Amino acid sequence: MKRSNLAQMKQCVSDLVAIATASRDHEQAKARIKELLDEAKFQGGSFSAAQRLRDHLSAVYNDLKTAPAKQFLAELIEWLEAKRLRD
Repeated sequence: MKRSNLAQMKQCVSDLVAIATASRDHEQAKARIKELLDEAKFQGGSFSAAQRLRDHLSAVYNDLKTAPAKQFLAELIEWLEAKRLRD
């Protein structure tokens, strides 16, 4: 049985926060986002999934403790908006 969309979204956000606070590897983070959105596309809703992901990332932004992690997350949100929400 597949995990629920909400569970997948929460796991992706958790993974991205971990990347933001540790390696800050843009390629790894983008690959993780693509994985989530590809699954959503398969289920028929990648645009709405991208919007929800952006909203979730924006919500956790203020919880991050370090400036580099916040900057990394801000860059990911900007990339997501530019590449996934406008294409």
